[in-house]
Amino acid sequence: MIENKIEAYSFIATSILLAGLMRLYIYFKSFGISIIPFIKLEEVTLLVQDNVLYFLIFLLLNMFVILLFYNKSSDNKGLLKR
Repeated sequence: MIENKIEAYSFIATSILLAGLMRLYIYFKSFGISIIPFIKLEEVTLLVQDNVLYFLIFLLLNMFVILLFYNKSSDNKGLLKR
């Protein structure tokens, strides 16, 4: 279960970064400016930090729900029992 979530989060994080870059590209292209040659790899997360912030909030909420409602082992500490 955890491995599937890690793979999903990797895919979602990559999609968020690409969507943020695409949003910036389309925005600046509407003014006739091509920003792709000016973007360095180190700047990508800074350029799309609002999208990354939304992703981190979603990740924390999802982790909270998992920890609250699902039991970690056979301790039955979670609210939902298998």
